[in-house]
Amino acid sequence: LKDGPDRVKTLLKWKEWVTEPRDDPATHCFAKCVLEMSGLYDAASGKFDASVIEAQHKAYPNSEDKGKVDALVKAVQALPPTKNDCTAVFRAFGPVHMAHKATSINLFHDNKALTKEIYEKLGKDIRQRKQSYFEFCENKHYPVGSPKRSDLCKIRQYVVLDDAQFKQHTDCIMKGLRYITKDNILNCDEIKRDFKQVNKDTGALEKVL
Repeated sequence: LKDGPDRVKTLLKWKEWVTEPRDDPATHCFAKCVLEMSGLYDAASGKFDASVIEAQHKAYPNSEDKGKVDALVKAVQALPPTKNDCTAVFRAFGPVHMAHKATSINLFHDNKALTKEIYEKLGKDIRQRKQSYFEFCENKHYPVGSPKRSDLCKIRQYVVLDDAQFKQHTDCIMKGLRYITKDNILNCDEIKRDFKQVNKDTGALEKVL
């Protein structure tokens, strides 16, 4: 989304699951990005995938009524293969989003009233709202009072340790930042995107990726 007088207003709409302006290519690409990152759309095959919805409800069965979840699953499964194009994906999924938006909000943890109990119950086992992945992964793999907590002093200075605990910690951060996919594939585009966000040249980076 480009800078401009309407940027903040548009971002706030997207945050509230309102995909407007509907004729803006930026909205289309934002929606496609969300669908890909959540696993609902696979760019390689051009297919929509409802399995992530079923998995989410299995993990958090109290987040939404099963009948509504089944209706959303059925709607996604009925979508035809769609070419890897922002506008095409947006138009294909748009009616499903509009019809099942409330269900999606509940299911994917954006209803604060429903998710408060989940965050409180899982505590340190789930990344809390506004908590960085660095803090979450440190507390998960090097909790306060643990024998290797002091290793964080080295890790924060970018020292690479040769043990399983450090590898798990690194995997936690890299997947949290989406630098590695759930299938353990390096996400080069996401890494380069972050470099560009802070106005860093990606030339040297691209040579090693």
